[in-house]
Amino acid sequence: MQQQYEDYSDADFKIWRELYERQMAIVPKYACTPFLKALDKIGFSREEIPRFEALDKVLMEATGWSITVVKGLIPVEDFFQALAEKKFPASTWLRNEQQLEYIEEPDMFHDIFGHVPLLVNPVYASFIQAYAQMALEYTQNEKAIALLQRLYWFTVEFGLIQEREAVRIYGAGIISSPKESLFSVGGESRKLPFNIDTIFNNPFEKSNIQQEYYVISELEELERAIPEIKKRLDQLIEDGLNDVKPVR
Repeated sequence: MQQQYEDYSDADFKIWRELYERQMAIVPKYACTPFLKALDKIGFSREEIPRFEALDKVLMEATGWSITVVKGLIPVEDFFQALAEKKFPASTWLRNEQQLEYIEEPDMFHDIFGHVPLLVNPVYASFIQAYAQMALEYTQNEKAIALLQRLYWFTVEFGLIQEREAVRIYGAGIISSPKESLFSVGGESRKLPFNIDTIFNNPFEKSNIQQEYYVISELEELERAIPEIKKRLDQLIEDGLNDVKPVR
């Protein structure tokens, strides 16, 4: 599959502009420094829906990653296999006017604006690949994958990072949502230190703003955690994983 750029309508360009403008009014203030540097390197434009071919050139030069086009959500094994091969699965369709505030299935804005910029960061890109390679070892164990999905959710999608005296955003699910961006760094959200066991024991909500977030000290902490993640997961598997409900 490829991005059919000529198929984008005027309405699609309007949606991109609206989404881009409202996030760029928030992201420079609340996103983490690595994301802002990556965003500058990616070079998104208000007026132009990103061309995947151009993004591939930037990604490939920076970290060897590329974008692989998918219709929508794909099986978990296919998803992790793509990431393990340094290919980020992204849809090409954009939400409509009625879906500006919330969309259940990730669209191109979430995939491209939220996820792709940090893939030019070598530390983050290496973590994503290593995490996927580890996850592929467990794809036949539905309960183990449920735990790995929780960890992915509370880091890659909804993670926060401490920068000096302030908490900043790096998770794509937050960065692509104005409401979540403001709530996550605000005083009402519960912010907890990054902890593997705590996250493993915390099923996530897909359809609501998160009520708690996990804060890392630096991006390097994610990759350093992988051996411990595997160790804890293997211990839990040995104990039976009896209380884990698979993600549906």
